[in-house]
Amino acid sequence: MMSRFPRGKHRLLLIAAWVLLPAAAAAVCYFFLHGGTGTSVVLKGTPSGEFSGQSAAVHVIDVGQADAVLLEQDGRYALVDTGTPAAADTITFYLDAHGVRTLDYLVLTHFHSDHIGSAVEILRNFKVKNVLLPDLSLAPAPTSATALDLLEELAERADAGKLETAVPAVGSEFPLGNAVLTVIGGGIPCPEDANNTSLMLLFRFDNFTYFCAGDAEDEAEAELLSRLGGDLRADLYKVSHHGSATSSSQPLIDALQPVMAAVSCGADNDYGHPHWAVLQRLQNAGVQVFRTDESGSLLFTVKNGVLTARTEKRGLIP
Repeated sequence: MMSRFPRGKHRLLLIAAWVLLPAAAAAVCYFFLHGGTGTSVVLKGTPSGEFSGQSAAVHVIDVGQADAVLLEQDGRYALVDTGTPAAADTITFYLDAHGVRTLDYLVLTHFHSDHIGSAVEILRNFKVKNVLLPDLSLAPAPTSATALDLLEELAERADAGKLETAVPAVGSEFPLGNAVLTVIGGGIPCPEDANNTSLMLLFRFDNFTYFCAGDAEDEAEAELLSRLGGDLRADLYKVSHHGSATSSSQPLIDALQPVMAAVSCGADNDYGHPHWAVLQRLQNAGVQVFRTDESGSLLFTVKNGVLTARTEKRGLIP
């Protein structure tokens, strides 16, 4: 939920931090700036002069109770998940409006219809160079018409040499302009459904990091943390499983230390997402939360070490 921080109060808090609590202020790595163009935060670390003036973006497209996220850097694009079948027109319109003609990567985190639903339409409407897939052997074989149609479309295009498909190994890196998309988790066996087979991704540009993990739940989060531990951190977190209580565990939030989080969920959805416990964990960690059910599509841009959030319903997305 985006809130406006009055300038006067903001100024007083900064003065108190630096004048009254100098030791604490020295340890503060983030602070928020609020203006007419969105909500911004200065990131940890020093941005590289090599990328001065360049930007990267994370677009969380409002597709209701589903996921579709566009990653962008230097005119290169990756689409992570494609919402439900009903979201095809929404995603196509959004990509067209932002000048997207070619996707370097289409990433499908797992084979649930709210994540792969419009993939066939995306393949038909845009040039897609590479498709990154989850390990389907970790879950029951997909049997829905949506999944089977997609597998057939992928096989036909791969056989015709029109695209490359891969199940990426953990640690695989994929360049996107001057940014890098890294697969840090490949899922765990999930005999009941495909949630914990979700690919877990980091998108890095300069001193900015974004983390997303499809619908991964506590068990997959625990496996990730057991491998990466203190090496896992992200400035922006796309809240897993639409804010379900079975994801976004306290250990994960403690490890990530995000400053902003995005929830992709439908208004008045039947699941009660995002769950109050998840929102409470994020609030207690000082994370500013933005939600598609409240604000429409969300746009996060980073430039010269500053991360800015803009929302559709506030009329701030160009």
